[in-house]
Amino acid sequence: MINIEKILKEYKKKLSKIETIKIRIQSYEKALQEPEEWMNIVANTSKELGMPRGNSTNVSPVELEVINKEKTVAKIQKWIKEDEARLDLQEMEIKQLDSGLNSLTEQERSIVQWKYCENMFWRDIEIKFNNLYRGENYITTAQLKKLNRRALDQLIEILTPFYSRL
Repeated sequence: MINIEKILKEYKKKLSKIETIKIRIQSYEKALQEPEEWMNIVANTSKELGMPRGNSTNVSPVELEVINKEKTVAKIQKWIKEDEARLDLQEMEIKQLDSGLNSLTEQERSIVQWKYCENMFWRDIEIKFNNLYRGENYITTAQLKKLNRRALDQLIEILTPFYSRL
């Protein structure tokens, strides 16, 4: 069974990860336009440990520059592919969560988001909920918890097929 509360608590964090990955991909794509500026950065990311080796091949400095540029471009392209794969999975998960949340009523969705995404206390949720949705009919914390449980059960039912495959 999936831990829906944990998944909901990580929702904002996952949105931030998606945004970060997108920004990183944009930076890498810019780097592909000017790989010369990135050659030193990329070359130093995976240096082998040990004694420095001399250049025993008869490669001219120009050829060496071209080879380094090609290696840099290849490495940046690899980084882009890796990040795009991460991005696809993260976006798919967020779309599933959004679809599940959209299946809830506005009131249920508000309760769930306040509790798990904004980490509000039940007393604060009670006040905010009653200010927004109720006039004369006051909803207690106990009633809000029942609405929350019903909403979580619905989300579990909707999201279990997706998360059971991960």
